[in-house]
Amino acid sequence: MRKNCGKQRNRGYTLIEAIIVIAIMAILSGMSFVTIGIIKRAKCNAAASTLNAQMGSLLIKTKALSEAQGDRLCMKIVHNATDVTYANGTIAKAGSYSLILGYDDGISFTEKTADTVEATLPNILKIEYEPESGTSDCSLVDGTEEMLIEFNKSNGSVRYGAGKYKIIYANNTVATVSLDASTGNHFVK
Repeated sequence: MRKNCGKQRNRGYTLIEAIIVIAIMAILSGMSFVTIGIIKRAKCNAAASTLNAQMGSLLIKTKALSEAQGDRLCMKIVHNATDVTYANGTIAKAGSYSLILGYDDGISFTEKTADTVEATLPNILKIEYEPESGTSDCSLVDGTEEMLIEFNKSNGSVRYGAGKYKIIYANNTVATVSLDASTGNHFVK
């Protein structure tokens, strides 16, 4: 007589096991979407910090600039409609923003030849500029594609670009960089 040595027939898996596997996969994919959103928001916050730091750097460079220089040092925030490679080798993807250092003569903006691009902000965000009420507007600033920031050497006040720079991701304001016209103070909120 032969005994069954513990071998069982393979019946596959049950409907309950399949539902449990599908539920686990749904939970994991949902968590990945949340994680991706958190990472993108963190990049937007980092972009706001970068913009704020570059404003501080521009103020310091403006105060250190010789009075013999006829044009005024400024920073232009440019929205890149296409992929761009700048003179110093910086590559900016379409949809990103570049912070470009240069000179303003009141009519046009001229890029510096060396170290032109100070930073590039990622292409997942949008910047909206809201001018501070009562400040002078600049013809080079349109508030969406190009924004110009310029400080007065004598007292650090803002000549152009005072107001709020809203960092927007997925139609929500993630952070705001504020630049005060009279003092030149700037901060991220």
